[in-house]
Amino acid sequence: MLHQETIKPFVVETPVGTLSFDASAQEGDIKASQIKSCDMEPNLPQGMSVDGCFAVLFRCTSTNPINNLIFRCCWKNLEAKGYGNSGEALDAWEWEHNQTLITIGTEDNEWLSQRTQVIKMVTVPEDYPVTMQNNCIAIKVAHFPKNKELTLHYVVAWNSLPEKAECSSWYAVDIPHKEIFLACK
Repeated sequence: MLHQETIKPFVVETPVGTLSFDASAQEGDIKASQIKSCDMEPNLPQGMSVDGCFAVLFRCTSTNPINNLIFRCCWKNLEAKGYGNSGEALDAWEWEHNQTLITIGTEDNEWLSQRTQVIKMVTVPEDYPVTMQNNCIAIKVAHFPKNKELTLHYVVAWNSLPEKAECSSWYAVDIPHKEIFLACK
């Protein structure tokens, strides 16, 4: 029988509702893992701005192999449905609620694969490591070896609608992992 290991959810308030971030693993010890948040100042094209932006970083050092790790970002009680708005190197979803647009993004499969060296590039949609269902985004790592550090992130940005410059919140969530790692240390 497999044992499900979880860590305490990290909860953040946004202008449209509450987000909960959590991690679980089917096998392996993730008790010492951390989920941290930090404000971010995105590097936006000229003329663009956002009302707010923060990142959430998951950090885990494995003392033994970890299998079926999931790092999730879920809305609590938000009825509005999100829609995908991904681009090169970015998997992102957007929600519109109470005259506010909120965008949540993370690295896509190609960037996760290159950076972590443990997430494989996939061509089959059902094996894609980043998914969104029922207003939850999940990053899945099938196997992670022992004695190695794994870091994953989400970036959340928002603007009042209509945005002064279209796509500002989308550009804001496209922050390189290295910048998030340094900011949330």
